[in-house]
Amino acid sequence: RANLMFYLDPQFGSFEDNLRRLEEMDCVTGFGDEMLKLNGCKVTLDGITAAFTAAMSRREYRQRPGFYGDTIYTQEEIDALVCKATELGWQFGIHTIGDASEDRALHAFQEANKIRPVKELRHYLIHYQLPYEDQWPIMKELGVGVCLQPTLVSQMGEEPLFWPEQVERFQSPGLMF
Repeated sequence: RANLMFYLDPQFGSFEDNLRRLEEMDCVTGFGDEMLKLNGCKVTLDGITAAFTAAMSRREYRQRPGFYGDTIYTQEEIDALVCKATELGWQFGIHTIGDASEDRALHAFQEANKIRPVKELRHYLIHYQLPYEDQWPIMKELGVGVCLQPTLVSQMGEEPLFWPEQVERFQSPGLMF
């Protein structure tokens, strides 16, 4: 059995190209059968901390003072992609490592929720490495899930690239992991 995601990769076209690809798809989340099924859309909003490409806003990189990284899509672009996918009935997963990308993704989910309840489509954050408590009420309200990849933490090397207190924040009650 295989569950696939429709990946809107910026390496294969511009934001406009990916928006058009979404509109041109002939199927949505759930298409397929018990052996092969299309689960939803995925975008990568930022990179990883090991390469200093995760988008931060609350704290700079410890190893690169004054540097915060950036997101691949602007707020307006990610809002448009998520809103269009929601309108079309897609489940949406967003790769977020840094807190700035998490905040942008949650904003996009809030915008999409104005079109259709995202709780119905089960939108989620992929990785969610730097959780902050101020994000949790939004996640709980919208029913935003989290798809963790704990091995990322173990592959960061001996010197942690993020802050030890962040790990403790995964003990939050009420979030869907």
